[in-house]
Amino acid sequence: MKSKLIFLAIATVFFVFSYNLSYAQSCFWHGRWVPLQHISNVTVEGFRDARLVGQCKLNAPSYTINGEMINVWEAPNEYPGQLLVHNGDQGPQPTYQTWIMQTSAPAPGPTCTWQGQEVPLQHISNVTVEGFSDAQLVGQCQLHAPSYCINGEYVNVWKAPNEYPGKLLVHNGDQGPQCTYQTWIMQ
Repeated sequence: MKSKLIFLAIATVFFVFSYNLSYAQSCFWHGRWVPLQHISNVTVEGFRDARLVGQCKLNAPSYTINGEMINVWEAPNEYPGQLLVHNGDQGPQPTYQTWIMQTSAPAPGPTCTWQGQEVPLQHISNVTVEGFSDAQLVGQCQLHAPSYCINGEYVNVWKAPNEYPGKLLVHNGDQGPQCTYQTWIMQ
């Protein structure tokens, strides 16, 4: 009887540990928690075809970056049909890590409602648009980017003709304290 109880206790601990470990790493992406598969760190932003598609909130308790908003990337040549979660290109970090998001379909790209139209956005590295000498604030658009903490907010739209000729930039600098600062180009 005693050996059966010990076996049951060991089996229970193993089951609970295995269950928790398999769900311990996930990311909040487009309104749901998506499981992650950790891989050796890869400098995703260094791939020629890498494209930043958003951010997700990391749930990985054993990492110092747990709870942070982490970049989500596409790199179709290296990881076809997969999304990568990687915190490179986000400034100094206590650790750099990479995960593969366990989802079958890439999320739709961010958009902005501008002058009554839904306009696709291309994310670029954040720039301080308001600091350009020729920057002109031309209005605001409502951001539709579920993986960013500023989703749904009204974000400034700028012209910076010397730096981005013929383009409109969506950038939330110069709008007071924010949970993140981001920049997109209207397509």
